[in-house]
Order: sequence, then structure tokens, then C-alpha cells
Amino acid sequence: MKVIVSLLSYNEAESIGQTVSEGYQILEKTGLDFELWVFDNHSSDSTPQIMSELQKTLPRLRSYRQSQNVGYAGSTLSSMKVPVGDIYVTLDGDGQFSLADVPKMIVPLSHGFDIVVGWRVQRNDPWDRLIMNWGFNFVSKLILNCKIHDLNCGYRAINKKAANLITVAYKEKFVGPEIFARAIQNGLRVTQTPVAHFERRAGVSVYSGDKLASVLRMLGYLFKLRKVTHQKSEAVLVGSV
Repeated sequence: MKVIVSLLSYNEAESIGQTVSEGYQILEKTGLDFELWVFDNHSSDSTPQIMSELQKTLPRLRSYRQSQNVGYAGSTLSSMKVPVGDIYVTLDGDGQFSLADVPKMIVPLSHGFDIVVGWRVQRNDPWDRLIMNWGFNFVSKLILNCKIHDLNCGYRAINKKAANLITVAYKEKFVGPEIFARAIQNGLRVTQTPVAHFERRAGVSVYSGDKLASVLRMLGYLFKLRKVTHQKSEAVLVGSV
């Protein structure tokens, strides 16, 4: 059973080398049949050169560079469609997650779940992002009738069935809600599990910007997804592991 672990990266040259090297060593110790992929969203820094050097010494490391910036949602979709594997684990490549949680993330997939969402129980982010995230999750639960605590967490595990079925139509910074909505649309089973979360090592978050515009865009996005979820009459079984 091949496990594809994908790091999503954009202009993370200051930290991507350390993140990849440490993550690769962790995955080797798990005994999993894995490939570690880095999806470079057309970075303008030295990320491609760093990846080229790392691949000379890490045989199970793969690098995929987008021909243009496809946004966070597009890069997430690529991580589910480009590699060939049985299980797909995707996480942000900014060093705020640990690949040590990969084995824990994939356990529920062997218990009948199709998608596992990470839950940052202790999130290490600036106060403004913590408030934004709390508001986002609160509103998402109301609009989408969702029981997932951290719906937009950038750490997910899905099986091949889900990888084949999930599509991303809305090119937003918020991709977690659409993955959940498509899961409901396709009758997939979703659960969640806690993951460690650390302070950002370097660089600037892609979510920085006009907060009010982000809130308004988020609301419009969620109401579009609500229409998607209402197209399916059966409820997805959502639990916690």
C-alpha cells in the first residue's frame, strides 16, 4: 500500500530544505511504503533549485512545479491527482505540521473512513489568525451543518476512492469546506484526528491580506457549497477518532 505524502509549497525557500529533510527521515522510520512529494506552486524564489539538490540524495522524494500559480485550492487538487498511490496525505509545507502524525492520520482510513481531517487542538498562530480561524469554523458548521472542528486544517488524508471523486471548482484560499462538500455529494465518510501544530519557521502566510474582503469572500463561498451539500439527501457519517 503506497502512501503519497505531499507538501504544498509557495516561496518557502527559507525553510523547505529543513522541512523536507526532517520529514523524509521521519517517514523512513515509519516503515511505510511512501513517496514524499513537494508541490511547488510556481515559486519565484530558489525552491526549484533546493528541490533539485535534495532529490540527488533522497530517492523517494518527488517534486512537481506548477506551470503557473494555481492557488492553494489548485495545488491541493494536484496533490490528489498527479501522484499514483493508494493513500494521499497532504499538508502545508511551511513546517507548521509534523510528518510524525502521518501514521495517525491514515489509521481511520482502514476503519472505513474515506477522508481524515486534521484538528489543530493547540494552534500556534498569531492572534488575528486564531480569531479568523475560530470564526471560519463556527460559520462553516452552521452553513454546512458540519461537525468537523477544524474544517480548513491544511492536513488531510484520503483514500484512492476519494482522490478519484473529489473535484475543486472554486479557486479559493479555503479548500477544506469544498472537500467536505464534495464528500457529502459523493456519499463519502469523513472523520477527524488531532495533529500537532507549530509556529511558522519562516516566510509569510498566503492568507495575509485584507481581512474584511476575506470574510465576505468566505461567506459567499460557503453559501455556494451549501447548495452542493443539499444535492445529496443521505447524510455523511462524521465522527472523531
